[in-house]
Amino acid sequence: MLSNRTIAQNVQELVVKLPRSSRIELLAGDYIFLAFPDYPGLKEMHPFSIANVPSKNREIELAIRGDGDFTKALTQVTAESRVNIDGGYGRYQKFLDDQPQNSNIVILAGGIGVTPLLSTIEANEKRNIQIFYTAHHQADLLYLDRFKNWQQRPNFQAYIQVGRFQDTQVLNELPKDWQHNTVFLIGGPSSMMHHWVKCLKRNGAGNGQIYFEEFSW
Repeated sequence: MLSNRTIAQNVQELVVKLPRSSRIELLAGDYIFLAFPDYPGLKEMHPFSIANVPSKNREIELAIRGDGDFTKALTQVTAESRVNIDGGYGRYQKFLDDQPQNSNIVILAGGIGVTPLLSTIEANEKRNIQIFYTAHHQADLLYLDRFKNWQQRPNFQAYIQVGRFQDTQVLNELPKDWQHNTVFLIGGPSSMMHHWVKCLKRNGAGNGQIYFEEFSW
């Protein structure tokens, strides 16, 4: 591991470098399984989403919230620690690749669920992208500097606020004729994701337009 730092209250950013011998292939939006064999309590694999597009130097970033014993103990891990990694898994980028490349992309993200979608934004800079990103508290909004940079793109628009968006707030900002030319990526708490799936379908979206991943372990 290259570094471990706190980026928000109860959120650690880990930067890991994959060895050149590694056969792991990662796409934007993927998740990996991670363990630290030299730390008691951290030897069992756990899944985490990558927050960046894996670079040529094979570095990956992980933004991890301390929700349980494993994740809270990550503050103890030092740089240069050995890491076991398995992956990548997930279908956010594969879903986008299967859609018409002129489709608009709308992202609905809540809290730490924004993590895999950050890399998706980074990897699809030529696509028209809107993101609606919310968190319970201002301090919980991650990587706002990235959003500031992305806002320089003519084809990118971010709507960021504390507290959930009302349905009309989102629906009123969607691309014209979005029921036929837009795909949706959703990441966040289970209740939030299912809410937006129901809302979008109720307003004309088809099953094939919406994709989200829900960790069930």
